[in-house]
Order: sequence, then C-alpha cells, then structure tokens
Amino acid sequence: MKIQITLTPEEQKYQRIITESLEKRNSNIIEFEYSGIENDKLTASEALYGFCGWLTSRDEKTIMSANDDAAPIAELVNKFSKVHNLEEPRDNFYKNLINMNNGKNSNKS
Repeated sequence: MKIQITLTPEEQKYQRIITESLEKRNSNIIEFEYSGIENDKLTASEALYGFCGWLTSRDEKTIMSANDDAAPIAELVNKFSKVHNLEEPRDNFYKNLINMNNGKNSNKS
C-alpha cells in the first residue's frame, strides 16, 4: 500500500507526527511530496498572482469596486495571508503605494 501525501511548507513541520500515525496503521511505504519551494517565502508578486488565482478559482463571486464594501475582500486577503504565512502589513504601508486611479480618490467620505 502506497500513501502519497502532499505537504505545504507549513505542514512540513508535522511530518514526523504524520509518519508515526501512518506507521501505526501498518503503512509500510510512505512517500511525501512537498508543495511550494522548501524554506522559501512568496515574493510580493507571487502572492498577488496566487491570491488572484485563488479568487478566480472559487465558486463564490468576489466583487470589488469603489462602490462596494471592502470588508469581504479584506477578510479574503487576511485568510490568504495567514494560510501562506505572509507577514502582517506594516503601519502606514499605504503611504508607499502609488495611486492607480489617475489621481481620483476612490474612498467615499
């Protein structure tokens, strides 16, 4: 019996526990496959592409515009960031962003 398990970098630290559990089930061949690049973090562009790829693969619609509530998107960004072990945003990070709205402020006051 061959069991193949794909582990994310976060799950790799639990490999010993998984191996012991499978050995107790009399699995004599255990093969691990690692997803992602071992001991490497996503670059900013990889995270952006990955996040957009995830959004476009979900069954639920994701609506983003200046006229819509940003909270659902912020929650999705937070979920994606936690799963991929991304750093928390720095205070005042927005000051480093370039306005992509041709000078228009999309914040409704």
